[in-house]
Amino acid sequence: YSMKEWLLAGGAVMTRVRQLHKKLPYELSLALPGVAQQGTVAFAGPPSAKPVRVELYTAPDVEVSPKEFQLSSEYPSAAFTMKWIPNGNSPARGNRSFVAARAGRPAHPTERCQIYIMYFNGKRTAKTAQAPERNQ
Repeated sequence: YSMKEWLLAGGAVMTRVRQLHKKLPYELSLALPGVAQQGTVAFAGPPSAKPVRVELYTAPDVEVSPKEFQLSSEYPSAAFTMKWIPNGNSPARGNRSFVAARAGRPAHPTERCQIYIMYFNGKRTAKTAQAPERNQ
């Protein structure tokens, strides 16, 4: 597991603890229906009064687009496309991968960010793209 993944998972735990203690100014939901080609990030309750900037982070074997977007009361959800492309590390991880969302309000620069993470198991088929081997 990469350092980035450990940091995102730790941040997601802290977000969950703050959520359980009702200390979040807004809440988001991250959805990946199955091994879908499309995911969503949305407010999981009343939208924030100020815009929320969301950045997506992934394992090296996942591509997402767009990687950044903004949520607001006018646009309370956003969709993104994702593609799992197995690489040399995918089998060692059991083809398990992740997508994480880091959210923050630019109007509140000292406010703690929120991190949400979802894991999924990639399914190999005859048509699954394989990442090219890298020469070292």
